[in-house]
Amino acid sequence: PGDDTARLAYADWLDEHANALTGRDPAEVHARAAFIRLQIEAERTAGWSQRNAIETRAYELAVPYFLRWCEAYTSATDRMLSPSGFRRGFIGRFQGTPADAVRFPAVAAVCPIQDVALDATNLSPLPSIDFGPMAACPALARVRRLDFRVIVPGFVETLLPSPYLTGLRTLRMSWGHAPPGDAVAAASAHPVATALRELWIDWARETALTPGQGLGALLSAEWPALETLCVARCEMGDQLLRALAADFSARGRHGLHVYDIRLTAAGLRAAVEAALPGQIRSLSLGCSTDVRSTLRGGDPHTSPPGSRGLWIEGYYGDGDALVN
Repeated sequence: PGDDTARLAYADWLDEHANALTGRDPAEVHARAAFIRLQIEAERTAGWSQRNAIETRAYELAVPYFLRWCEAYTSATDRMLSPSGFRRGFIGRFQGTPADAVRFPAVAAVCPIQDVALDATNLSPLPSIDFGPMAACPALARVRRLDFRVIVPGFVETLLPSPYLTGLRTLRMSWGHAPPGDAVAAASAHPVATALRELWIDWARETALTPGQGLGALLSAEWPALETLCVARCEMGDQLLRALAADFSARGRHGLHVYDIRLTAAGLRAAVEAALPGQIRSLSLGCSTDVRSTLRGGDPHTSPPGSRGLWIEGYYGDGDALVN
């Protein structure tokens, strides 16, 4: 999926055969070829302003023909797609509610899907979904990002253990049917953890957790490719956070980011000190504790010596003032 050679070859073929394709407007065919090249160029462009300008040109080309270019997707899903669903010239994003998971094999048969986003935020009660057809689809091996907002019954039990989720780079999971620890443990024990680089866990709704409940799998499993871990609104406890900071530092992983957690001042200091000796490049802690007196003799704006990227934010006093 990351190789653009076939995409560019297809663009060349379209230009060469634009006048020979029955029932196709040559202007549309040339626009399709240009659209593919522009999106690939944008993907390879580093500067945000330059990239945005290239993407704007691409979308301007697509406007007259967008509905036609989405026909395969809409036929398989009965849904419209936004222009942002295109990746490097082709439809690369599959989105909907968990109930749409059953449509994934049909969509993946006609579109090179690499990004899947399923959102059950507005569903109540949470439905039980048969993820069997999606979990058994070999096209899951092409998926690089899975964003599941509100875990429903069946996700942890059926989809995460899929033998085809071997190429996933980013996994985002938020509150729902299963506790966060169960979701993490399931991911750690199956092929989904093999190539995973970013793991996001966000339990945005209040959940009754004992400190670190179930999240020990973040340490007990290998996670061979993991670079970044983001945990929000999960009660971890001082001990687990310190252990994670030490582990990430020792392995030279990119970043550990923990937000909206409760820490003691001693726990905050211990986590920072555990991260410093190694090679962790970024540490972010958003917590409810007094950070003024925790680091560097009460100066919240000074990073400890040796830190590479440190962001601490927390409330002090009556909670009305924020220290970064």
